[in-house]
Amino acid sequence: MASKMTQDDENTMKILIATDIHLGYIETHPVRGDDSFITFEEILKLGVKHKVDFVLLGGDLFHDGKPSVNCLSRCMDLLNRYCMGHGEVNINVLSDPAEIFSFSANPMVNYMNPNLNVALPIFSIHGNHDDPLGYNAKCSLDMLSAAGLINYFGKYTNLQDDISLVPLLISKGNTRVAIYGLGSLKDKMASRLFRQEQVNIMQPEEPDSWFNIMVLHQNRSAHTKDECLHESYLPESMNLVFWGHEHECRIEPEFNATRNFYVTQPGSSVATSLCEGESREKKVGILYVKGTKFHMRPIPLETVRPFIFDVVDLATEYRDKPSRTMKQGVQAFLEQRVEELLKEAEGQLTGNPKQPKLPLVRLRVECFKQEELFNTVRFGLQFEEKVANPTDMIAIKRPQAPKKIKVELDQDVFDSAKTESVLHNVEELVEKYFNDCEAGKRMQVLPVVSVNEALAQQMKGDLSAFDIVIKKIKDKVVKSILDKGIIEEDEIREELEAIRDTKNGPENAEQIINEVRGMLEEPRENGGNADEDTLMSNDDEDPFAESTSRGRGAKTTRARGRGRGVARGRKIAQISDEDDENPFMDEPPAPARPARGPGSRGGRGSRARGAKAAAQSARKTSPPPSMNITRYTRPTQPKPGNKIGSFFDDDESD
Repeated sequence: MASKMTQDDENTMKILIATDIHLGYIETHPVRGDDSFITFEEILKLGVKHKVDFVLLGGDLFHDGKPSVNCLSRCMDLLNRYCMGHGEVNINVLSDPAEIFSFSANPMVNYMNPNLNVALPIFSIHGNHDDPLGYNAKCSLDMLSAAGLINYFGKYTNLQDDISLVPLLISKGNTRVAIYGLGSLKDKMASRLFRQEQVNIMQPEEPDSWFNIMVLHQNRSAHTKDECLHESYLPESMNLVFWGHEHECRIEPEFNATRNFYVTQPGSSVATSLCEGESREKKVGILYVKGTKFHMRPIPLETVRPFIFDVVDLATEYRDKPSRTMKQGVQAFLEQRVEELLKEAEGQLTGNPKQPKLPLVRLRVECFKQEELFNTVRFGLQFEEKVANPTDMIAIKRPQAPKKIKVELDQDVFDSAKTESVLHNVEELVEKYFNDCEAGKRMQVLPVVSVNEALAQQMKGDLSAFDIVIKKIKDKVVKSILDKGIIEEDEIREELEAIRDTKNGPENAEQIINEVRGMLEEPRENGGNADEDTLMSNDDEDPFAESTSRGRGAKTTRARGRGRGVARGRKIAQISDEDDENPFMDEPPAPARPARGPGSRGGRGSRARGAKAAAQSARKTSPPPSMNITRYTRPTQPKPGNKIGSFFDDDESD
């Protein structure tokens, strides 16, 4: 009869995962300055409360590359308070510390330092905000590491050659975890290294028996092709990818069927930008690992400042009242909406005495008319005692100018048309070209005959002929579509095709020529050439077009990405503290890979602390796990999907 086991047995590793703490974010702000420190303290308390084996951070512990003295002091105080002490550490680091922490002044895991008493180890990579810089490529995490407060790993500064990712090997009972940390790199650099197979994965012997975690801090959302690290580039030998840098919380593991691993994205613990992704509920997670099976337990954070995000489209939601100006009416309408959002924010209060009460509110207003614009700062100040961000509570979104479609000249067709011996003038060349080129490069509205007639008139000295004809034909087509009540995009496209087919018929050539000549004979406002400002105006350019620049708010030198879109993948049932048996993810081990070369690992270290140092240093050590180097390549065919099974097998016994 199989016995029931708990998650706290000697073979189950418990890891608290969190990322993007951003300590020191707007620390001098009178209202929001303490937010990052309050939530970081809650995270450390959760680690102590749930008796996790260690904390794993995914980068950006600090918001600034050179944190202030106040920020460093408060961080070190929290680490001393919750991570130092006489608690028992139940994990063993099997890696050679001199190799994992080779860049450290004291290359050893901190809980094995005989001069320190560490109860809760923290392992962290760096992010793009606290990355190494300056002389000797040092960062704030190096300072904490030198003080023995954290274990900083995943630092690679020589990117000229191939990178060999050396795992941090940790065991607890018969569970063995290999953590591959890679601190933040420029996205193009990271993409190139993985794409060109310049990243070598160092695997221990018997790789099937290890649970492999990769910790990254890169863009996950693709802004451009190489401005992110694609999941398809990552090694398929991983069981779980821990993705830092993206601030939207998608902590529930999402399965990548192509690479046969799961991805978890905890998101940030503090809102550093007022976007929709940041308004999602903030969480950390406890990762339970037993053998090669795992389970993620999300834990909502209770000290995060309430944040409400909403969008208002004035064109569809606002109805003007004649009794007041449009600007006054819009502001009264938005005041009412803000009051509704404040009531909604009350639902995010958790009752935790340390949670900030004033909410963040971001109302994005889609505004299309000049008379609807107003002073957003003055509007927000009337809510100064009700919200934490009154001056940037309203964001006006103006319609962006549609992108111009650039059609390249079909050079082959043009050259062929020029060599036709039967052509007698430029008009025949134009007609020949548009008749022979592919459909995508033909004119959609203007008849070829009208272009030729305008060209002929311009060559005779009417320098505005082209501009006038184009504008008048365009206005005529738009009026025709509006008069017919056509509003659907597909119907508009069909109408344009019908107009084009009708006008380009040879039987209509004479009629079109007469229409063009009539247009040119109509009186013009300036008595000569058409008004240049009217005729040459670009309808695509909108004075209210929104800038395409992006930023994080506090620093203009660090461009960062955030999670966009809805979480995808398989959801795993959440467990409670009372559960005896819980659903865990069952990862089939990756196939064994042939060794490409030997690696070296130091022996298992023993804890040495205070007066126990001499006795514990004499303890026998286990032989170091030998390592193989494996260069992965992207598979030509997808691997079969993972199975989701029970954390404990039915036939498992004591």
